[in-house]
Amino acid sequence: MQEIRLRELFKYYATTWPLSVAIVVGCLLVGVTYNVTQTPLYKSSAKIAVSGRTGSSASRETELGNLVELIKSQHVLDVTAKDLGTDAKAMSEIRQTLSVANTKNTEIISLELATASPDTSYAFVQGIISSFQESIGRIYDSPDNTIRLTIIDQPAISTSSYNYQPMNSYAIALASGLAISFIIAFVRFDIKSATKSPAHGSIQLEHAQTAARVAAARAEKLAYDTQAFKIKAERDAHKAAFRIQQKSSVRVAKIRAARDLEVARRDARIYVDTSRKVVDAISNHKLNEATRPVLHISTPPQTTQQSIPSGTNKTQLSAQTLISRF
Repeated sequence: MQEIRLRELFKYYATTWPLSVAIVVGCLLVGVTYNVTQTPLYKSSAKIAVSGRTGSSASRETELGNLVELIKSQHVLDVTAKDLGTDAKAMSEIRQTLSVANTKNTEIISLELATASPDTSYAFVQGIISSFQESIGRIYDSPDNTIRLTIIDQPAISTSSYNYQPMNSYAIALASGLAISFIIAFVRFDIKSATKSPAHGSIQLEHAQTAARVAAARAEKLAYDTQAFKIKAERDAHKAAFRIQQKSSVRVAKIRAARDLEVARRDARIYVDTSRKVVDAISNHKLNEATRPVLHISTPPQTTQQSIPSGTNKTQLSAQTLISRF
């Protein structure tokens, strides 16, 4: 951790005293504004003990809850306001500041009221207690009524406000201003010292170098991923072209096979037809030779003689002649 030099720190405070004074004055102005706008409230309180009740614990707790609600009831407050001659607006403010509660695990009811006048607070608490006692007598008016109310703490007129203490507010404002000015000055001094130190510059340089290395590594990885993606795309393209070429070759082979088959069928038909014609011609030739009369001519006609190979009969010659014609 960087060592703080107190002498330089105090020197820096001495050079920045106008800022500290401005902060302290601002906090004091806030305290003055708070004291001016704050309404002094004077509190008056009393405690009532409830005794003489019988029954289970649950029934006693329920009865205490009923008594608390009776104190805050509209009937008790209206009777008190009528006796004191209080208007509706003041009565509305009193209802907001009136506090009635039962202390836990006790039979004591606490009553508190805070108003802008100590006499009003005292009079209202005293009047609420009197109206409450009268209401208890009317509501629980029976031979079995054994509830007894005892005023433990009598209400009193308050001489000081419980929420308005100017000296405390000014002291808090002054201490807050000094603390804020000290913190701001210390932070500014620390930042200024850190930016001037060589260690800070070297740390910044090291951070910049680290960031540059990280960026270079990311760029290299991105280039590698791009190249790998390009190679994969080219491979996929070659595979697709090869598949298309194979499909085209198969289609061309099918077309050629169909064409060759058609040519073979045509040649077979021609061969069969030709064979039939040759057989028919040979058959007709033999038939003509068998039915033709024999003519005895002394001198054979002068015809052009073709050279006949030895071992070839006339039937074979006639068949070869007919085939050659077709």
